[in-house]
Amino acid sequence: MNVRQILNRLSSEDQNLVQRGVPLRELTTLRIGGPATLVCRIHTPEQARRFHSLARESDSPLFVFGGGSNVLADDRGFDGIVLKVATDCLTRKADVITVGAGLNFDQLIASTLEMGLTGLEFASGIPGTLGGALVGNAGCYGHEIGEFLVDAIVLTPDGEIETVGPEAFGFRYRETDLRETGHVVLEARLRLMRGNVQAAADSRAEKIKDRRSK
Repeated sequence: MNVRQILNRLSSEDQNLVQRGVPLRELTTLRIGGPATLVCRIHTPEQARRFHSLARESDSPLFVFGGGSNVLADDRGFDGIVLKVATDCLTRKADVITVGAGLNFDQLIASTLEMGLTGLEFASGIPGTLGGALVGNAGCYGHEIGEFLVDAIVLTPDGEIETVGPEAFGFRYRETDLRETGHVVLEARLRLMRGNVQAAADSRAEKIKDRRSK
């Protein structure tokens, strides 16, 4: 299928989530990269499933974008479909938060402190999204994001939506199995703590200052 045929297959709701010829420099922190044929912004797991299915049916190359902080995009662009993970929900139930994988990681840390929850301040200032942090098991100062994961909703390489536990990630130093399996994190639940918020906020400010100085 060509671009017009792909767009004709979409509902009016899904068409509002799709853009043609988006420069990838707008999606990467390094601000480089030419235009992608189509960029589909996904806000729910069901949207992810539908766009993934369409990409497979069209036989178009597919690439998944998170925050774009670890991506070198070709200036010639990408002749295919980009799934831009834009799930950014944030809700709380007791000490467990449900978070969209597209939410900015540092924004998440600030928001959890406002909720009165602590634990993630060690990662203050790390760029990217929660999804990228989970896939790379982001960490520093003796802690890793994998310590806090309860479970996650993922898109499998076959286009299925599944809920998996920490064991599916195979967390290790700055790495997980998801880089090899190709599962895409869409949403996650994290268990945090009700600690000393002021001390955590002070620690966050110190971590950001230290990161900027480096």
